[in-house]
Amino acid sequence: GCQQLHWAASNNDVVMYAMPLPPNIDMSKDVVLHARIRSAGTTNAVGFSVSSWWNEGDTAVVDTSGTNQTNTWAEVVATIAAADTPSSAQTVTISLTPAAHTTDAMYCSAIWLEYSTTTLTS
Repeated sequence: GCQQLHWAASNNDVVMYAMPLPPNIDMSKDVVLHARIRSAGTTNAVGFSVSSWWNEGDTAVVDTSGTNQTNTWAEVVATIAAADTPSSAQTVTISLTPAAHTTDAMYCSAIWLEYSTTTLTS
């Protein structure tokens, strides 16, 4: 048992969250969003449109995750290019919009960011 997000077939409700960034994140490198997802069947390839806003910016950076067209859990990623992020970023807001999945339900069990770090000096 784990907590899961569930979208019914044809439901494209957005999930949005905001988080502080660690002080040693290296914004000169790409940030990669990972998600574990599955489809309820094999008709639809499920995945996300990923929008990110850095600090209080009002311009979304839009990327697309990989997809999964099976009923087996799989990890998909979306790469947010370093060129699209400010070097001074301290926070990020991310929204995930499910890709069209008109026949099969979609499930997500985990979402996380991977990033490079720098050495902090005091």
